[in-house]
Amino acid sequence: MKKFILLFAIISVVWAMIVFAQTQDPKFSHKFHAEEVEASCESCHEAALNSNSPSDNLLPNHENCYACHDEDETECSYCHNDPDNPQEAQRITGLKAQFAHAKHAQSDEDCLKCHAGISQDDGNTMSSFIPGQSECA
Repeated sequence: MKKFILLFAIISVVWAMIVFAQTQDPKFSHKFHAEEVEASCESCHEAALNSNSPSDNLLPNHENCYACHDEDETECSYCHNDPDNPQEAQRITGLKAQFAHAKHAQSDEDCLKCHAGISQDDGNTMSSFIPGQSECA
């Protein structure tokens, strides 16, 4: 049974990497926001602080973005590749992991401990930064 779960996890991650290797919409650079703006992970992923389920949607929405970006002055094309047909950020679903971000946030663990490399994601493609079981302590 453990081999089946491991195989399923590997297939899910590979599938996600293929799906997310397409151009990302909305456009977003973790690298820019981490290095130039010095935004914390919680600035955009505030919901992670209280998340107790892996099925929770922790991706930012317009409200998160408009906390820093002016809603009236920001053109749709600033974030969306096709402003006439804007897409929401693609979520990885179907993972069977039992994980509570809230538990880890309360212990002051650094997001980058598990999501290593995401702060260098330049936004050209949506890379998968979901840790596997081998990364967990």
